[in-house]
Amino acid sequence: MVRLRNGYLLTARKGVPMVDTTVHVMRQLDVADSIDLEKLDGARSAAGLERLSDPALPAGLVPVRQPLDLGLGRFDVGPFSTEARLRVFDFGVAAIRFTFNVPDSSASALAQLSLDLQSHSASFDLAARRVWGEIERKARPALRPGDELLCRTLIEDFTVFVLSARLDDRSAEEIFAHVLLGEPLSRRLAASLVHRIANHAIQYYEDDLVLLARDVALVVEPGGAEDLVDVFEVASAQLLEYRFYDALLARAHGELARDAAQANTTGWIFRSPFAPLARRAAIMALEVGEMTDRLEGAITLVGDSYTVKVYREVAKSFRLERAAAAIRDKIDILASVSEALGSQVHSRRSLLLEVMVIALIAIEVFGALR
Repeated sequence: MVRLRNGYLLTARKGVPMVDTTVHVMRQLDVADSIDLEKLDGARSAAGLERLSDPALPAGLVPVRQPLDLGLGRFDVGPFSTEARLRVFDFGVAAIRFTFNVPDSSASALAQLSLDLQSHSASFDLAARRVWGEIERKARPALRPGDELLCRTLIEDFTVFVLSARLDDRSAEEIFAHVLLGEPLSRRLAASLVHRIANHAIQYYEDDLVLLARDVALVVEPGGAEDLVDVFEVASAQLLEYRFYDALLARAHGELARDAAQANTTGWIFRSPFAPLARRAAIMALEVGEMTDRLEGAITLVGDSYTVKVYREVAKSFRLERAAAAIRDKIDILASVSEALGSQVHSRRSLLLEVMVIALIAIEVFGALR
């Protein structure tokens, strides 16, 4: 027998809260260098999309530009019937969120659900790309094109399990570890691993909880956790952008090294091949530096609220600070390469001038001897 008390569903027999579970499967796509959200909002009606209410990011996370939220309706992805939503960030990321409720929130069902989501990960990737592909054709005027090859290959995923209460089955920490790691309950995890995950839990009240893994979060929140899901989405979008910039710079370094090696021949005496290379390196350093600055300034942290603490933990889990530092290092390397190639240009010009001076002196001496 089930009865309602203080917002909880209780079993009259045991008096134990029945657990409602909502799952958010997120896919972040890099779709452009930047997006004009006003133009995109103007084009949404042509794409038949409903604009959701203006998104308010969680307290403590202040965006320079509010993202644009669009409703996508119902989507079937593999065996999952979901409600889909698109959030577009001006720094070039389209975040697609598939949400569905779970009727069975027992320990075995949650562990199996985690396994099922892993096995259908490619289906969610494909669904997200298909959704954006249909929108992109009508949204192109709002997009500043990015690198097409990287945009087609890079994708970031994150899944959030939101439970309305703790489980009453077995050890909750052990069950949660199985769900986070996508491991079946049939084989028990090492106690040290379970304790390590539990020791990194984030809590504010006694009845809430946030546990993090690399691409999965588990949240226990009686009042719902939409603000925390938004936190994971923002951090995941930033991680995708850092991955994009890193890949862009790595490729630029390789291409510059190859072209510089090919150009470093004695045949180029009167016209240096290093000038266009130096210019290309300088432009790349400036462009990626500007994009990185825009990304780092997209969100400002204010105060020390619970959501800010969660964001900092997610950023630490994603190693966002390290990713940003690595990109800065690569930008500095590009700037140094541009300077070095520029020095080669000046050296070759100096050599040419010296050859011309020697030639003129030789002509004068030859004339005087005659």
